[in-house]
Amino acid sequence: MRLSPRRHPLAVFRILIGLTQHEMAALIGRSAATIQAIELLRLPLSLVTAHEISAVTGVDITWLVDGNPSAPVRGQYGKVPYTRATFEEWRARAELPDSELEMQRDNAEMERHFRKALTFGATPIENRMVRWKLRRFLKGLVPEDKGQYEI
Repeated sequence: MRLSPRRHPLAVFRILIGLTQHEMAALIGRSAATIQAIELLRLPLSLVTAHEISAVTGVDITWLVDGNPSAPVRGQYGKVPYTRATFEEWRARAELPDSELEMQRDNAEMERHFRKALTFGATPIENRMVRWKLRRFLKGLVPEDKGQYEI
């Protein structure tokens, strides 16, 4: 019989934020086998690992180590509910630059990547597919009723 994938809070949390075991492992510098062993209750979640998960995701460390997978997922400082959007906001704060100069450099780098993506296709059909996917992605970022820009 296969064990439920939601027997540990880590599994519940990882599934909530939409990461695979490999992605969660990469995020905290552990192996996927370690994540799997914790989720299957074969390895206890150490405080060090729980702290690392909390630091990079913003999930409440107490909720994570309490061991109750049916309790609602809490963010740091007891913020409920913790959602995929909470995770994305936390990662954006962690990964994006703070200073004006760093933001200008980051914007220039993103512009280079965007231009490269627009000319990626070796054939007109490949180029059209890239442009179509980018357009759909960008429209999904800012709903028409929320933004001031037309795409």
